[in-house]
Amino acid sequence: MKNYPAFGVKYNWTDNGTSGLDLDDYGISGCKDLSRGDSINRHGVTPWVTATRNLLDNSNNNHVNVVMWSWCSIRGHNIQRYLDNMEILISEYSDGGSKSRAIDYPVKFVFMTGHAEGLGKKGVIYAANQQIRRHCIGNKRILFDFADIESYDPDGNYYYDKMMQDNLDYNYRANNWGQEWCDAKLGSELAKLTTGNKVDGYNGCRSCAHSGKNRQKETINCILKGRAAWWMFARISGWAGP
Repeated sequence: MKNYPAFGVKYNWTDNGTSGLDLDDYGISGCKDLSRGDSINRHGVTPWVTATRNLLDNSNNNHVNVVMWSWCSIRGHNIQRYLDNMEILISEYSDGGSKSRAIDYPVKFVFMTGHAEGLGKKGVIYAANQQIRRHCIGNKRILFDFADIESYDPDGNYYYDKMMQDNLDYNYRANNWGQEWCDAKLGSELAKLTTGNKVDGYNGCRSCAHSGKNRQKETINCILKGRAAWWMFARISGWAGP
């Protein structure tokens, strides 16, 4: 989106604070992701809670106003522990939180679901994701629904119940809805963003985690997740929506 010529500078971002949007992937040291931090440490919380505290308690990081922790694979992890520990951080650093920085520099925390792994709606991953969705709806939390974005093509057709994988393969990898949709909509903006087909100065979308091969049509997954992230960041920043 940042490099697509027709968009100009609309979706510019940096990782050094020189743009309106500063994204720091792996910006919290001490824990890689939720999947490798599903335990309780000597402080009585998960390692990623301790790592987040270490970041936010440093006044040099008062500019950090949103924290997102992601899963690698959500399969087999303690979802209630995840939810409880996210709520600990919210109670400390969000508006009205117990930490002193919450007065002038409150932080919003974004929950995430886990990507598809070909198990369908009867699998443990779907149940885990549903538990997270119910919590966020019931408590009015912010959710980046990673699995849900994978599950629908741009026309609204649903694939999660077809044993869908994270790269959009479905029907036990016999089909891929990203490839099928782009082949059917080659002239669309989304297909051009994905493939770079007939776009001067733009070669298509490179691969992103859990989203397919480099510059292949299944990387429409990257585009859809990128658009959803921009939408979410805009709403967090105060945009009311259309």
